[in-house]
Amino acid sequence: MFYCVLCYLLSVIIGGEILSLKDLINSAIFISAERTGLWFLSAYLYLYCFSAVMNTWLKSRTQKQLTVFTIIMVLAIGIMSFLLRVETFNTFILFLALYSVGYYLKHTVDKYIQKIKAYSLSLFVATVLFLSVWGILTIHQIGTESTIFCYTNPFVILQAVFLFLVFDKMKIKSCNMINHIAASSFMVYMMSENIHTRKYFVSIVRSIFSIDSEYLTIVTYVVFFFVAYLALTAIDKVLSKIYIPCINWINNTGMMKKLSILFS
Repeated sequence: MFYCVLCYLLSVIIGGEILSLKDLINSAIFISAERTGLWFLSAYLYLYCFSAVMNTWLKSRTQKQLTVFTIIMVLAIGIMSFLLRVETFNTFILFLALYSVGYYLKHTVDKYIQKIKAYSLSLFVATVLFLSVWGILTIHQIGTESTIFCYTNPFVILQAVFLFLVFDKMKIKSCNMINHIAASSFMVYMMSENIHTRKYFVSIVRSIFSIDSEYLTIVTYVVFFFVAYLALTAIDKVLSKIYIPCINWINNTGMMKKLSILFS
């Protein structure tokens, strides 16, 4: 909510929007994707409130039940998106399925997962090639690319699982500098993809790609990418002095726990 309102006010200051109390309230209430352009926020909020109940239920399942439930959830998403053509990419059920997959990977002792982890890099490359070939073969069909590379495609979910296992196997050591920058990555995405500020970034990128020299275009784009990322990260570090104490206050009051009970 903090960044949604901030992006709207920045757009007003720049001159892209006319200040309106109605639009300001709509920016603060991010339940609808049309108000922010951030399609996942509403589902993420519901999942956050429901996670306590979900954790309790998942913990009570046996290993076999957990495996079956995870498979059913992933297949359900695939059937709904491929066969029934239901737009599930921004729904609570997709996040529920992904949450189940994450919980399964974290807590499973399944011997097959350990075997898959050993070949995770090869399996990841195989899924990338498979989806690429699939996309090339069906490139003439309008709208196919949005289905093949959609979040709800079971093969895309599998690809994410294999990539997760690749990094899990690598056991990368913690780096304070990377962790410091990574902590702002989500906020950088929210500021650049918000419906009120995204148009400015799109306009800059289009201007860059209109440059005649291909070499200069590439160099300019790379420089812009790093400058924009570092600038937005710096902004987040400053503003975090405001919103982090607010988040800590909410956590200390047990407000989210009460919401979880309410949603259950």
